[in-house]
Amino acid sequence: MYVANGTDSVDTGTLYRGEDITGFSSTLVINPETGVVHRLQTERTTDAFSVGEPVTVVETLAFSNVGSTTVEQPDWVEQLKNNED
Repeated sequence: MYVANGTDSVDTGTLYRGEDITGFSSTLVINPETGVVHRLQTERTTDAFSVGEPVTVVETLAFSNVGSTTVEQPDWVEQLKNNED
């Protein structure tokens, strides 16, 4: 698990363009054996919604069945590995 806290841990120029973020935290849950991300949760206090006072926004992304696809590898992958045109 990785945790980031504080407004200095987020780049407001990229993700939250134009927001005045006064509080921020993020938690990333990763399987240490596979490196697969299972969950990402961010919480930010922002003025982005122009409601007259800052609000706290919590966003959670959950990933499941990672690696369970049955799609076959395209032919061009082998060609690329073999430096073929």
